[in-house]
Amino acid sequence: MKKIYWLNHIVEFVFIVLGILVALGINNWNETRQERIREFVILQNLKEEFVFNKEELKRTEEVLLDARQATEFILQLFGNNIDEASGYNIDSLIYFTMYAPTFNPSHNVLNDITYSGNMNVITDTKLKQLLLEWASKMEDFDEQENNMYYYLNRHAIPKLEKLMSFRNIEKYGPMSHVGSSKLIENNYQMLDNLEAENIFDNHLYELTNVHNLYPSLYDCIDKILKQLE
Repeated sequence: MKKIYWLNHIVEFVFIVLGILVALGINNWNETRQERIREFVILQNLKEEFVFNKEELKRTEEVLLDARQATEFILQLFGNNIDEASGYNIDSLIYFTMYAPTFNPSHNVLNDITYSGNMNVITDTKLKQLLLEWASKMEDFDEQENNMYYYLNRHAIPKLEKLMSFRNIEKYGPMSHVGSSKLIENNYQMLDNLEAENIFDNHLYELTNVHNLYPSLYDCIDKILKQLE
């Protein structure tokens, strides 16, 4: 009887242990399943974010390229005879140079998974490395953009305000209704000014430095999107 008694207890104990193990297994499976669902949602959101970022990068580059080309063209006019330069609309050209466009990508999804700890949910090691690479590239890019923006708005424009009529320039933008300046007929006389030439040259330098970083950003975005496919 004692043997049967102990045998029953052992069997009962085994069933209890098996029940616990099965319950733990089911719980772990549910947790893993929930993590994979969360990972899927994160990856989809990341894909949407970087598709948007690529389009935003293209849009910003178009504005930057217009400013760069207009600045390059104006620099070719400096030192030439004003009669020769008068064949070009100098005020319109200057208007297109007065840009320091900044790339404004979305960081919402990436910041959320970074600061919430959900980066660990992503199982793709290469993708995580690419996301870290993107963050690093953006730090360098932001610094260069800030230099470009700071130079144009804190140095170039305050100096150019003393050398030309901004009213003549702004008539090619949203302030066209204001009309031309009654003090300066046009800005061609600026083309004989060395200080003005240096200002545009430095502005072109900053625009070029930023533009040279664009291929690296495109490459990183493309790699991330490919990894997300």
